[in-house]
Amino acid sequence: MKKQLLFSLLLLCSCSSYPLQMVQTTALGSAQLEAQRSAKKLDIRLFRSYGNESQVWLKARVIQAENQKPESPHDSSLVNFWRNLTSLSVKEVPGIQVIFSLNGKQITLISDKEGMIQAPIGAFGPLSAGLYTLQAELAPGQKATAPPSSEKIVIQSLNSQDIGIVSDIDDTIKLSNVTQKLNALRRLLFSNSYSSEPIPGTAMLYQRLENRDGQADGDITYISGSPFNLSPYIYRFMDFRTFPTGAIELKKWGFGKTDDSPLEQYAFKLSRLRQLFATYPQKSFLFFGDSGEKDPEIYRQIAQEFPGRVKGIFINNVTQAQAQDPRFQGTYLTRDAVEAAQILLNQGLLTPADLEAIQAAQAGRIFAKDVPARTSP
Repeated sequence: MKKQLLFSLLLLCSCSSYPLQMVQTTALGSAQLEAQRSAKKLDIRLFRSYGNESQVWLKARVIQAENQKPESPHDSSLVNFWRNLTSLSVKEVPGIQVIFSLNGKQITLISDKEGMIQAPIGAFGPLSAGLYTLQAELAPGQKATAPPSSEKIVIQSLNSQDIGIVSDIDDTIKLSNVTQKLNALRRLLFSNSYSSEPIPGTAMLYQRLENRDGQADGDITYISGSPFNLSPYIYRFMDFRTFPTGAIELKKWGFGKTDDSPLEQYAFKLSRLRQLFATYPQKSFLFFGDSGEKDPEIYRQIAQEFPGRVKGIFINNVTQAQAQDPRFQGTYLTRDAVEAAQILLNQGLLTPADLEAIQAAQAGRIFAKDVPARTSP
């Protein structure tokens, strides 16, 4: 069950006496300063999402400012533990008006009882395909302060027929040991976005798939059972390890009607995949997951529901499973990124130069950012 840690913030306000003859402008400045001191300090968290020409799936959360020290590759396990533990228990703030800006247009929305703002929004359209920056700031006139916030939004054409990529995160691109619960908990709590380990070669594999059309425009959608609270950690990890920018679907942990249960994966991923397929009804996809949980079953279910639109299911074999196991029927059970790349090369979706780059990346000789994009096959 989601752990709730409640913190209270003590505001120390000091008052000064002023001469009766003080000019009005000085008194006004003092009042404004006092208001700033007593205002709630908040953060607006934006989540990487997606949309098409006419509709954007907007997702954000208003929380009390955490004032945590920025992460460093040199942080101790104890520092990481405290930061990660407190991140799992943010204090949501309801009833806050937030102004969102995209494509030269604005809309004002209010955070719900859990601080969330999430809805399909049509007010920003029409939009052209590409990566956009969504911006957010507090609406004026509220007893709160927050720095402006920004995050990437993927926009692709409703009628796009390009091949998209869907990927799990834990044990698919990031070493998590989900099947070994104690090890998974240790990795979650005692590491940070710099010390967390990627699955070798996967960043390069995804970079090469992303650049098939010559553009880095958000072809990859990541779907994970991790909570929204860990989004800063996940985003930094993926950016630091040079995974392509894309929408990232995370859970709103809880057990209410509008929550995503932390104990259940099947229905959550199915619903997010169905929404993705509905947003881009002409698009086909490659799926990447792992053998540790329910990815094979979920992906095969979607392939049955959307005939012809799933072009390949690649399962990272983290459990030493046998390919003859019925749960892997219709999937590619692979040992590593290079084996997946070899299959994609045989299908004409990658080039020999792509395979060579992925082999080098998996061996630790280069990083994805060191290799320029190549010409499509």
